[in-house]
This record gives sequence, C-alpha cells and structure tokens, in this order.
Amino acid sequence: MVPVIPLAQVKLKKLTPPLSIIVPQRSDSTRDNVKSFAPVEDDAYEIRLKQMREEKNAGMTVGGAVNSYAELISKKADETVGFRENLKEEREQCKVGISSHGSLKRTISSWMKGNFLGSCSFGKVYEAIDQDGFFFAVKEGIIDQGINSYQSMLQLEQEILLLSKLQHENIVQYYGTERRDGNLYIFYELAQGSLASLYQTYRFQDSQVSAYTRQILKGMSYLHYNSIIHRDIKCANILVATNGCVKLADLALAVKIDPLNEEKFCMGSVYWMAPEVVNPKKPYGVSADIWSLGCTVLEMLTGEIPYRRIKWREALFKIGRGERPLIPKTLSRDARDFIDKCLQVNPEDRPSATALLQHPFIRPRS
Repeated sequence: MVPVIPLAQVKLKKLTPPLSIIVPQRSDSTRDNVKSFAPVEDDAYEIRLKQMREEKNAGMTVGGAVNSYAELISKKADETVGFRENLKEEREQCKVGISSHGSLKRTISSWMKGNFLGSCSFGKVYEAIDQDGFFFAVKEGIIDQGINSYQSMLQLEQEILLLSKLQHENIVQYYGTERRDGNLYIFYELAQGSLASLYQTYRFQDSQVSAYTRQILKGMSYLHYNSIIHRDIKCANILVATNGCVKLADLALAVKIDPLNEEKFCMGSVYWMAPEVVNPKKPYGVSADIWSLGCTVLEMLTGEIPYRRIKWREALFKIGRGERPLIPKTLSRDARDFIDKCLQVNPEDRPSATALLQHPFIRPRS
C-alpha cells in the first residue's frame, strides 16, 4: 500500500488507475479553448522565458534570507520566489497532510486524463473527464523527490487545506485529491483560460478590465475577510470562464494569518511583489495583495507585465526601494487613479479590497 500523508484518519476509496486518452480537437467542441487554461504555453511565456534564461541558475538573497530552492524557482518566466527565514518554523506552520476533506460540490471517483494543458509551479495540468462526462482540470505532480519536492508539497498542502474550506463564485473550485504510485493528482474546476493568455489575443478595453477587476476584488475581499493573503495575484493566476466569470486560482502561496501577527516571509512573483514583501524582515498583511492587484490591472491594460524591460533581480531591488512601475499617461484618468491608489508604497495608505469596489473605475457603468 502506498503511504499517505496523514491529516486525519480517513479511508479513501481505492480507485483504478485512470486511462490516458487524447480528446480529439474539434472546432465545434465547447472544449476547444481549454488549452489556454495554463498560460505557460502562450507566446508571452516563451518571450519571458527567453529574457530570463540567463538568470536560471542564479540564487537570490533578500534581507539576509536565502531560499533553499531559489535556483529552482529562478527558472520560471515570471520568477515566483519564496524566502524562508526558518524552515523549522515553516514545518511547524504546515503540519497538515494531503486530504480530500472539505465541503465539496462534486465527488470525482473514476476519471480519465486527456489533453495536456500546460505546466504550473507544482507539475503538469491536464484536462480530464469523469464517469459522468464532467470535465475538470487535474494537476499532476511527482512527490517524494528531495528538498524541491518537499517545498512543493508544503505549498500544495497549504493550497488544498485552504481551497477545501473556501466557497466563493470568484475562487476556483477544488474537487478533491488522489495520491497513487508516487504521484499526486489534484482536481479543480476547469476554465477557458487565464487573463494572461487572453490579453495576448485581445486588447482589453477599460470596460472589460473594470468588469474583471470587480470580480477579482470580490474574491480578494472574501479571502481577506477570512484573514487569507493570496500572495500571488497576477493575470496568469486568474482564470476566466466562457461566461466571463473570473476565478482566483493557484493558492499555493496563500496563507492564513493571525491579525496580530502578520507575515514575514518573502513569497510571490517578483514583478507583482509589494515593497514590504521584498523585505522578509518586515511584516506585511493583506494590503500586499492590493499592490499586486494594481500591477495586475496595469498588466491587463498594457498587455505587458510590470517592469517588463528589466531583469527580475533589478526589479526586486527597485521594488525594495519603493520604485513603482510606470503608469502610462495614455490610460484613462479613472484607470490611472485606481492603479495609483493600489501602488502606494506605504501599505497603510492602500485602500482595502472592499473600499476599492466603490472606486469610479470599478463601479458598473449605467
């Protein structure tokens, strides 16, 4: 029997190994757009990957804290990084196990793996179909392979623990997990694509960005109300359904904080990081997500990631010094004002997600 990481003494139904299938590509299929689910396959990813290739073997030091897997994460195009001051402390905080506990809307019992959709921080993402013909996304990763795998497992345990307890229309739905033959499979709601993949095809207008941002803020308000920091808000981690419904996804870096004891770990994607996050010695709270949102709105409106023209290490130090990304004057007045309010260097000067829902850029047009 394959050992299971315990969260509680539960008995999981033994499943037969899923068969691998290839779903035919049909122009008349409602699933013909699902390949954009994982933005890492888009052209922007290849461009960013080429720009960052020279940095792929570099480590990173911030505030005297060196991350044990900086080399691994520096290979990512958007440079998702994490710095731990004390690995032992992290282990104490993350003493949870992979489990399918939680209030779930659907039970996945028998399923088949289909088309490859892309890669993520943990492994590979596939389209899948269950015994009832229901389509969903499955994240597949290999476990039990050294320190890098251990770090990934910590993040996954955190993500699963949070997602299994969250119920909101603007948070991606989690359906369950399965561990088998050294692999971990995580079942999620399937969406059409990410904002990062969509802005490569469409030039977003203010009205579209406003509608998307309004939903992002609702999801963020829900997380922040529950004392959860997402810590990786960006277009690549925001999914869009065919009906325009936005879903916050990839909560691998999210953390539930004690209001009296804010976070001190440097976690996130460099170009979207708030200044207080860059310095792991300085505590930060949910307002760090507001800075990231400002960068995300800027990304949607310009079609480019913030600080695009500089390397991630240079961006890291600029952000640490409080240098904001350039806000083009060609943007509308309301859009510039919204981004400006999000990108206040002092986190106490940033509005809450709930307050930002009342901003003129966000309020529905009559």
